[in-house]
Amino acid sequence: MRHLHQAATLDEVMALAPRLANIGWHLQVHMDGAFIADMAEALERSPVPVVIDHIGRVDAGLGLEQAPFAQLLRLMRNDKFWVKVSGCDRISRAGPPYADAVPFARKLVMEFPDRVVWGPTGRTRITRVRFRTKVNSLTSSPRSRRATNCAAS
Repeated sequence: MRHLHQAATLDEVMALAPRLANIGWHLQVHMDGAFIADMAEALERSPVPVVIDHIGRVDAGLGLEQAPFAQLLRLMRNDKFWVKVSGCDRISRAGPPYADAVPFARKLVMEFPDRVVWGPTGRTRITRVRFRTKVNSLTSSPRSRRATNCAAS
């Protein structure tokens, strides 16, 4: 699985999943959005919940109808999958305040409120949190200028 300068094969990542199951953890993946479709079948076989980091690193400039985001939505229809709605700076082409990324976060939060994780990288447990008010705050208040990075509280 390619990410930035480091690489692990999908087989290596999936080989770790049974060990994660033994200790009650989840698998978190952080990859380029272009790889979602290639990885979907293997991730669907995971024996543990799968958290897809940073909105799947889709390219916000390509819009909500793009294939990688459609694939992410398909995965999210499976209760095994969770998504981290953070890192809008990583998917935005527009830059601060990342307005092009907000529709992606909003759609995920509205459709899958019980399986969205909001916050910094590094959590070891999935926490169920409702995000409807967070997403509404992204565009409806002066505070939203701070919150549009999808990780502010």
